[in-house]
Amino acid sequence: MDPEVSAVRLTVWEAVHILSSSEDGGRIFCTLGSLKRYLGETENSAFPEEQEEFARIHFSTFLRCLVGKLSPDWLELLPDGQMEELWASFFLEGPADQAFLVLMESIEGAASPSFRLMKMARLLARFLSVGRMAAVMEGQCRQQAGPAFPLLQETLLTKVVGLPDLLGNRLQRENLATFFPQNYFPLLGEEVLRVLQVVVDSLRGGLDCSVSFLSQVLGKACVHGRQKEVLGVLVPRLTVLTQGSCLWQRVCWCLVERVPDWAMEAVLKGFVEAAPGPEVLSRLLGNLVTKSKKAQFVMTRKLLFLQYSCTMPMLQSLLGYLAMDSQRRSLLMQALKELLETWGSSSAIRHVPLVQQCYVSKAILICLAHLGEAELRDSQDELLASLMEGVKSRLDSSLPPVRRLGMIVAEVASARIHPEGPPLKFQYEEDELTREMLALAMPQPTADGPSEAGPSFAPVSGETPDRETVDRSGPQVGPEGSDSELDSDDEFVPYDMSVDREQRSSKAPSSDRVRGLGALGGGPAGPRGADLQEPGCHSGGERGAGQGAAAPGGEDGRGRVRGAAPEDPGGRHSHRPGSGGGVPDRAVLRPQLQPPAAHGHSGCPDSGRPGAVSAGAPWEGSPAGLPRPRLPAWWCCGPGLAGGGGGARQTQDPAVFQGLCGAGTSRWPQRIQLGGWLLLLPSPSTF
Repeated sequence: MDPEVSAVRLTVWEAVHILSSSEDGGRIFCTLGSLKRYLGETENSAFPEEQEEFARIHFSTFLRCLVGKLSPDWLELLPDGQMEELWASFFLEGPADQAFLVLMESIEGAASPSFRLMKMARLLARFLSVGRMAAVMEGQCRQQAGPAFPLLQETLLTKVVGLPDLLGNRLQRENLATFFPQNYFPLLGEEVLRVLQVVVDSLRGGLDCSVSFLSQVLGKACVHGRQKEVLGVLVPRLTVLTQGSCLWQRVCWCLVERVPDWAMEAVLKGFVEAAPGPEVLSRLLGNLVTKSKKAQFVMTRKLLFLQYSCTMPMLQSLLGYLAMDSQRRSLLMQALKELLETWGSSSAIRHVPLVQQCYVSKAILICLAHLGEAELRDSQDELLASLMEGVKSRLDSSLPPVRRLGMIVAEVASARIHPEGPPLKFQYEEDELTREMLALAMPQPTADGPSEAGPSFAPVSGETPDRETVDRSGPQVGPEGSDSELDSDDEFVPYDMSVDREQRSSKAPSSDRVRGLGALGGGPAGPRGADLQEPGCHSGGERGAGQGAAAPGGEDGRGRVRGAAPEDPGGRHSHRPGSGGGVPDRAVLRPQLQPPAAHGHSGCPDSGRPGAVSAGAPWEGSPAGLPRPRLPAWWCCGPGLAGGGGGARQTQDPAVFQGLCGAGTSRWPQRIQLGGWLLLLPSPSTF
């Protein structure tokens, strides 16, 4: 047996025996003083090997002996508090992790209330005030080269983060202010900063360190709901430290990258809330979203779709962070596509709270402000398809706030996604929400250079479109003025309806469904009706005309564009009695105002709401260049669409828009072309 090691063991055994049996204050004082040499705080310190053995094997046992001797009589063996000061010095100067665990163990095991409990609680408060908690965490960061003790780290983690709860349960009304959560967690944040400074200094000196334990402490504190207290101290200091030091940035990135997955959401939300802007957030997090799937899910899905508690500064910081680096901008574009898809979902419009719909709408505007024209042009078709479907669904809503959100987003998004086309302009009341959303849509500088000059989202007074635009898009709504000016239709060119004939003198059907069945079911077909009628549909001359019979194609007296329904070879649709044979029961009200069938969303021409049609090549035999009705895939029974399917892509034809722009001007006076889409808008009084 090594004689030096035996000397340490014998010295500790003798000291424990004296503490347990002696009542002589002088002897006890000398015994404790002889053991302090193993702490390395005296002039005649022990050898490093002896200090290591004492700390690793004997220190915890000796501290438990000191706790067991604590009593009022024992502390009074020496005058002027000398015994208490010497007793406390072992907890404040020895290995911090063992001293902390013994303190917490003695507090949890002491009777409540008692003299020993209060003494240990005050000693723990002193332990925290002199910065010993930083020594506890620093010891775990320096164990990189040594063996890992997962059980010890887990115990320390639980005690460090759960200290306010444990002390509150034990002390009850006698709890000290130091242990209050609002006081303890800011102190814990300062201690984490001190340890990070030690880590940076060690790295500069060529020593290896680990920040995994600090990441776990940070994550557990944030999961306990203490993001504001901890990150409120960390983020401002890290903002300054990372501004001019790449080493500090790397240490901060490692700190957040090593946060466990179960705590990643709480930590990231706390950083987004505490960071003053996207630049700071980018310095603190780096490319975390590209390295961690959990972080990517939180930043691009959880905080955008599943939660809507983020304030506007937080949302701007989050989306601005995605736009700050070229490696993250693809995630921003993907987020915009998913946001537009959710924003335009008819199910979401019906079931999602209005507050969340506003949140998603603002997120869309912020994304558009951060993306450049080139990036938007690459995904123009997909973005326009989602936008048109969303605008149609929102303008069909009966709730004014939902319609207003559709108008605002449609104006801004169409100007950014399709800047070369004519701008959309709706009339709605401007309030604080409207001004806030338009302010969010202002273009932001991109990460790789100055921002591209985007179109102005606010309407320019006195702006007059050129003649070609007017001819293509149909009559435009005049400038704002009196109600009589807005309601006037003198400037609109009437549609030539000289070939139409009155088919009935009876009262018009009361419902749109009966009217549509009558229009497609019978009556002598006019020149246009004969051309528009598709194979499989019979005119009124062959089958009995219904009560509301009218020409199956062209335009009726109310300016609605009509087309014939395709045949139903499979017999899947019911035949309504008295309406003529072969008419699909659900397709009759959706002849022309159909978006691309790939989106499965039908227009409603009789609803008085705007609709959208796709500009496809006209089918053979159609008069005035009117396209064949675009129905969903399971309604497209006849030939005429490329590929034989309802969602086939067709080429644009200017004649199609010319024909559509001349039809139904009294009901849809405003027509806007966006790419391959034609947006039909009623008069402003409809809204």
